[in-house]
Amino acid sequence: MNGVLDLTYAATGRLYGGAGWVTILCCAFMGALTGTVMASIAAVGVFTIPAMKKAGYRPEVAAATSISAGCFGPMIPPSTTIIMSAAIYEEIMG
Repeated sequence: MNGVLDLTYAATGRLYGGAGWVTILCCAFMGALTGTVMASIAAVGVFTIPAMKKAGYRPEVAAATSISAGCFGPMIPPSTTIIMSAAIYEEIMG
């Protein structure tokens, strides 16, 4: 997990709102890999929420950013959710 965190900090850490961008990108990576919302929020939030609070974000903004970013992660291909949906569609439609 620290590799993804380091990569996203290197890419967006200097931008305005960089800690928020890091959270969004980490959730996108984790959500695409795992295909689950809760796993990506839990895995990323453990690292990014304290970092965002340390950067000056309010706790509720840090949590809301992590939660909302985790929700769109499983929609990014090649997520497990999309692969399973495609397999089920193929089975049903022939």
